[in-house]
Amino acid sequence: AQGRRGRHVMASAAAAKLLRNAPRARLEKRPVPPQWRSLDWEQLLVARGWLDGSELARADVATRNEALALLSSALTYPLTAAAALVSAAPGEGTVSVCVVGARAEASLPAYFWSEARELLGCRQLTVLFCGPKACVTSAVANADPQLALVHPSEGQLFHESALGRSLLCTPGVAAGVALPDPPDAFLCFNPGLGHSGWERAWEPTVRAMRRAHRPIVLTALGQHDAEADLGFLGRCGAKLGRPEPPLPRYAPNPWASLVDTGGGNGGPPSKANALVALLREDQAEVRTGSWSASRQSES
Repeated sequence: AQGRRGRHVMASAAAAKLLRNAPRARLEKRPVPPQWRSLDWEQLLVARGWLDGSELARADVATRNEALALLSSALTYPLTAAAALVSAAPGEGTVSVCVVGARAEASLPAYFWSEARELLGCRQLTVLFCGPKACVTSAVANADPQLALVHPSEGQLFHESALGRSLLCTPGVAAGVALPDPPDAFLCFNPGLGHSGWERAWEPTVRAMRRAHRPIVLTALGQHDAEADLGFLGRCGAKLGRPEPPLPRYAPNPWASLVDTGGGNGGPPSKANALVALLREDQAEVRTGSWSASRQSES
């Protein structure tokens, strides 16, 4: 597994034994629990066949927690997406999403992203990856005919892509060239919008995404990360010189990674997708906090 800063998480021999059947188990196509968003990590991973319940029960607590943490570090991306898109881009037909600023999630084997499609219940899911590090693909072939993973031939920022430039009306977009429709939603996993030095790159990208009038799912590593991103979004709105929708409110994400990459030493925890928010341009107010609410209503 790999976090925003590229830290690898290695499995012990005992945890690796619990994880050995995960890819093969996913071929069983176990049914999706109707109230899956009310489950916790262990319940869902066992119900969906990622972990064997009897083996997990026999493992000691440390090994069990390690196996759960390692799977969560990869599945946090498709599960966070699926939980958000249930309300942001519902539908049983074709759903397309664009992961903007993609990094580790772009190199996940396809069977991880198949989980998002199955949980969503859509007939076809297309995941487009965009960003300087989005060209890195998995060596594992995609065996899901209902899933399309689209990687760019070369890494580029979203506002530099054909769609991004057309949304910003940037000169140089060829006249008469058919441009792709905007995706049903944008996903920004731990983007670090407020990170020092990244603002100049993110400002036109965020502006382009908002002009598409599609839901934007934002996640953060923790409270400090979220506050920095909110500060960035506030400054972006002020630059546009027009009334902007309210800033999103981040809520705890039940499908956050269980791996803390904060480094210890008494510092604050840092977990991929720890907090999540939904920014919508097509409504008078921002819809947020639906993840916790959905778990309560389904329980």
